[in-house]
Amino acid sequence: MDENKVEMSPIWQQRKLRELCRSNDIVVTAYSVLGSRGAFWGTPKIMESDVLKEIAEAKEKTVAQVLSKVFLNDIKLEKYKKQLVTFI
Repeated sequence: MDENKVEMSPIWQQRKLRELCRSNDIVVTAYSVLGSRGAFWGTPKIMESDVLKEIAEAKEKTVAQVLSKVFLNDIKLEKYKKQLVTFI
């Protein structure tokens, strides 16, 4: 199986690219899940997201830990808030 490494975060979700890869049996690996500086599309402001802060606080985790959990488990981004309710 082939792999495509791409910058991806809840702000920069790469939906069309992920779907194309999925339909061609290509595994997508995300990097810069905590945001990025200096790129046109990148932003470090993801770490300031109120939604992610609420989830992190409820689970006694950091925003970085929450984001890492989302991407490490290959959870669909559209459902990440629901999925993270069970985060341990």
